[in-house]
Amino acid sequence: MEIYGDLLSRLAASTLGSAGVDVCTAESVVIDSDKIHKVPLDAFGPLGDGMSAFLMGRSSATIQGIMVHLGLIDADFSGQIHAMVSTPTPPLTIPKGTQIAQLVPFKSSVSRTEDRS
Repeated sequence: MEIYGDLLSRLAASTLGSAGVDVCTAESVVIDSDKIHKVPLDAFGPLGDGMSAFLMGRSSATIQGIMVHLGLIDADFSGQIHAMVSTPTPPLTIPKGTQIAQLVPFKSSVSRTEDRS
C-alpha cells in the first residue's frame, strides 16, 4: 500500500489519544550489522496541510531490538520516507509490513525565508 501526498489525511491514529500515526516497512529488511541502516517505509511525502513530523520508533519495535533513530520529515519533503534503524543484536529480520515507527505531526513555527538558491 503506497501512500502518496497528503499522507496524514490518509492515516489514522490507533487510539483517540494517540500523538502520532503508525507507519510500516515497505519491504522485508535484514539488519546484518550494528551500523545504521536506511529502511524504506510504506509512506510518501508530502505530509499535507503544511505539516512536518517527527519520525520515531514505536515502543514495541524497541522491545524487539529495533532501534529507530529520531528523524524529521519537513513539510515540503516529497518521496518515500525512510527510517534510520539499527540493532544491538544483529542479524535481525524485519518483515514487510511491520509497524516500526510513528509520525508525530506538528505545524512548524519557523519563519519562512526567500529562496536562497
